[in-house]
Parts: sequence; structure tokens; C-alpha cells
Amino acid sequence: MNEQEAARALQVGAGLELKGRPERIKEFRKGLETAASALEEIQEYREIGTIEECQEARELQEPAEPQEVLSAGGRGVYQCKNCGNELYVNSFSGVYCHWCGKKLKWGDKP
Repeated sequence: MNEQEAARALQVGAGLELKGRPERIKEFRKGLETAASALEEIQEYREIGTIEECQEARELQEPAEPQEVLSAGGRGVYQCKNCGNELYVNSFSGVYCHWCGKKLKWGDKP
């Protein structure tokens, strides 16, 4: 059963004619409403992204200093610690790796 089928079952179940003590029926229906509400909330979060995707995006925002791999003629060649691709230092050096989007920390700069 997928989430849509479960939501439909909860909605249908809430409309059933139940027999028993009124207190138990009231609690059962309250439980169905809570479950349906929780399922809707989970579906909204899934639209944003999975927990793993959110953690990965957050980790990309933690600055990391690139590793210097070669210095030729005063022009440094660095490597992104996240993706391993080469980065070149020049006046256009960015705040983020242009290959993977990892936030970079160049020397003393924040």
C-alpha cells in the first residue's frame, strides 16, 4: 500500500459506521484524523526533499579549504576536497566550487 492508498483508506475509514462505546469510537476517529494529518505532513516534506538530500545540501554549505596540488609560475592549482576536481586561483576565484557547488574557504577569507 502506498501513501495515497493509505490516505484514501483513512478517509474512507473515518466515514464508517462504527458500533461500540461512544468514547472508544470517538478516540478511534480521533486516531484516524491524527494519522491522516501526519501522512499529509510527510507528503509535504517529501516534496521538499529527502532527509539525505537536505543533509547533502547542508554539507555543501560548510566551507572547506581546497587542497593545493601544484604551484606553477605563481599560479596555484588546487583540488576541491568534496569532488576532487581542479580549481585554479585567479582574480575570479569563486566562493563555491564550480563543479559540485561546495562552499570554499580560501586562506584567511571566511
